[in-house]
Amino acid sequence: MIPAAGLPRICLITDGAERDLAVIIGLVAAGARWFQLRAKGVPDRELFARAVRLRERLARGDVLFSVNDRADLAAACGAAGLHLGQDDLPIEDARRLLPKACIGVSVHDGREAGAAAGADYVGTGALFPTSTKGDARVLNRKRLREVQSAYAGPVVAIGGITPANAAQLAPLGIRHVAVASAVFAAPDPLAAYCSIAAQLIPPPADATEGD
Repeated sequence: MIPAAGLPRICLITDGAERDLAVIIGLVAAGARWFQLRAKGVPDRELFARAVRLRERLARGDVLFSVNDRADLAAACGAAGLHLGQDDLPIEDARRLLPKACIGVSVHDGREAGAAAGADYVGTGALFPTSTKGDARVLNRKRLREVQSAYAGPVVAIGGITPANAAQLAPLGIRHVAVASAVFAAPDPLAAYCSIAAQLIPPPADATEGD
């Protein structure tokens, strides 16, 4: 389920490698409240070790730690969130493993968004060309509107979002985003994060800092 303070506006996607850990501590201090572990091609044991390490580093009650794809690993490491793709475990089955988790699902059109009623949020994109996920196709604006109309909860936009194009998001009604290399591969990750956050639609006046 979505945290009591509401779904954080920015999901920061990391592969959990050692180089990101110090950056993550600084990002939390700057207000980041949502991190997702996504590490394709990493052996299960190493992936689990990274998940446990991240969960321990993010042990604040107001920080949401999610795992990508793997419901079993999310349950084993004690993650509070899970993000599923269209080919992953169905939402209702993932709920049996993680009954209290914040579960999201990737969608690409209105049909998939309408079928995601059991999710706490949906992720959609790519909004812009991206090198992080080579097979991602840019979502046209018509499809984005279909997703936003078909799903009543938070829609998290992903794909190629950077400080340079984040100003284009508010006119599209986008309140939540997921970013990876735009922050973790930036010369100044903290500045990149703060720039993107400043350009999103502001949260309600009573929302907590960083959400």
